[in-house]
Amino acid sequence: MQTATTVSRAATVSVGASPSPAWAVSIATTTNGTVTASPSSAATDDTVTLTLTPAEGYEPDAVTAYRTGVESTTVVVTGAGLTRTFRMPTFAVTVKATFKKTQAKLNREAVDAAKAAIEGGIYRVAQATANDETAVRTWLVNTLNVLFGQSHDIRFRSAEASAFAADVMITAVTPAIAGTEAVPSGTNGAFSLAVSLTQGASNATATVVTGVIVATPHAGETHRTAIAGNVDRTHHQHR
Repeated sequence: MQTATTVSRAATVSVGASPSPAWAVSIATTTNGTVTASPSSAATDDTVTLTLTPAEGYEPDAVTAYRTGVESTTVVVTGAGLTRTFRMPTFAVTVKATFKKTQAKLNREAVDAAKAAIEGGIYRVAQATANDETAVRTWLVNTLNVLFGQSHDIRFRSAEASAFAADVMITAVTPAIAGTEAVPSGTNGAFSLAVSLTQGASNATATVVTGVIVATPHAGETHRTAIAGNVDRTHHQHR
């Protein structure tokens, strides 16, 4: 007769830990550049790398990160230049970046704006004020500084000087002839100028612009002088 034997065995069951959730990384709308995140979603404590790509003439200004939907809850972003990083927290993150103009672009824009302003000017000077190359140059330097120097942040100078950023060059001068009894109004003269502009690594030359030397009228005549655009002055001469 056989006896039945019951064997009892213990079973071990292993339960694996739940995988850490992956949190999404979103990029807020940007202008003048783009931002990419790698990876685009990450588990808590993983490192996320941000790559910034500015548009031409721009550079990164500021890069911030915050809890998606709660901008007051910020995330520390480290690094400089075109690469930044942050450690993924226990929530989804939105990244915001701004881009600013480079100094080279600002310089180029300033030079181009000054060039356009100079080329668009109308230049008239009284014979009594300037009637030769030296006097015309001096008058032009002073006039250009008054009209455009401050508004365009450029200092005009004589081409013979060496301290500022815009060289005024006189390319031709025809002196005016003062009025006489036979020709009371006299004969106007003329001059031509060009301006070489330099700011940082940017430079340009305003094309040759012509101006008028208004002849001094014969005594008793009255004439008007328009100086550099819409600046008018009336000169009266008496016997």
